[in-house]
Amino acid sequence: MTNAERDTCLRRLRFPDELESAFRFDHFRKTVPALRIGLGLMAVIVSTQLFGGQLEAGGRSLTDPGMILRPLTLLALLGVTFLSGFWRWWQWFFLGLMAFRFAVGFADIESRIAAGSASLDPIGRLFFLGMLTLYGMVILTGVLRLHFGWGAGAQLILAATSLRMALDLVRLPPPQISTLYVLLVLPALVIVLFASYTSERLQRAAFLNSHLLEVERAKSETLLRNTLPDPIVDRLLACDGMIADDHVEVTVLFADIADFTPWAAGKPARQVLEFLNRVFSRFDQLVEARGLEKIKTVGDCYMVVSGAPEARADHVQAAARLALEMRAEAGRMSAEMDAPIRFRIGIHTGPLAAGVIGEKRFLYDVWGDTVNTASRLESQGVPGGIQVSAEVAERLGSEFVLEPRGTVELKGKGEVRTYLLLSDRGKDAEAGRDASVGLAGKPLVR
Repeated sequence: MTNAERDTCLRRLRFPDELESAFRFDHFRKTVPALRIGLGLMAVIVSTQLFGGQLEAGGRSLTDPGMILRPLTLLALLGVTFLSGFWRWWQWFFLGLMAFRFAVGFADIESRIAAGSASLDPIGRLFFLGMLTLYGMVILTGVLRLHFGWGAGAQLILAATSLRMALDLVRLPPPQISTLYVLLVLPALVIVLFASYTSERLQRAAFLNSHLLEVERAKSETLLRNTLPDPIVDRLLACDGMIADDHVEVTVLFADIADFTPWAAGKPARQVLEFLNRVFSRFDQLVEARGLEKIKTVGDCYMVVSGAPEARADHVQAAARLALEMRAEAGRMSAEMDAPIRFRIGIHTGPLAAGVIGEKRFLYDVWGDTVNTASRLESQGVPGGIQVSAEVAERLGSEFVLEPRGTVELKGKGEVRTYLLLSDRGKDAEAGRDASVGLAGKPLVR
């Protein structure tokens, strides 16, 4: 919302429909507790007064309708405030009740004056009508303070009705009556209308500022959650301390596009970016579906962890299934995009450290020997293949089809025994495929 739109809404005392409903609900939520307390106290006071009056009158039956009707009415009104959707029409409801009560009061005054039973002299009657009108204005301001237009109309009707009754019922010259209303009621009417408008505008400004602040906070949190894992964001929002965790066992997956550098050489940056964005966006969907955590992309390299920041018992199996899905998806996209997309994927499991790095541009990262080993398994892997360490193969057991690759020289690790992950036995069985033959006819790990 621009500043011009904001000023227009405040000047007109009206928000767009959805925001207007939220504003009125917020006002009702803040007002209804006091309203309920007031109705409950009134019911208690009226019951006490009526009970005392009945005893003084000679102990009439406590079941007298005149004794129980008023408190029951107040209790019924209290119950109405708990109805679903009452916040949409509560002001109009109480306005109708108030109009009815004032109509009865004015009719009672009129009947008493006509019957000659009124005890006040003409001046007293005039002041009484004036004060009753002022009282009605105050009540109207409280009930309709979030409907300034309707409230202003109701105030004018109340003042005009009171003046009309005074001219009809008070035996004083009309100029004296008009003078009193000009000196008493008209200034009060102007003050009430100004105060009502100002009050509503201030309330709307406060609500709008709070709403816009919440919108910006939600945007910032959404951006943060797109950058960091949800559990880490929750911890960041809860405290300002450093976040650093040691994980006993986590599985790390690295995926890299084979021969990407020669393919991208000479191509426009936009084409390369669109290619990577399409591939990695699809991988992001697979990672999210598996409940794993994407750490980052570096060029054409894609890094995922399973079992951090929240531990899970099947972290190795989940990473293995994700790798198989990534390989299958790469094959589909290669056909769709007419581009040679073959990934080398490396997986290793073990302990590592994880935490948030930076103060301005937060980054959730992991480090340790497990990360380095997984990266080197990927870099020394087979294009289109998924190379896993012996630790991963042992944890996968008979659930997956694995083929021994032999020993591979990894930088900083020496000779390391590795395996190629071929398929998931469970999915093979579901598809009715024969998973008993490995690459190049080599024996499988069973």
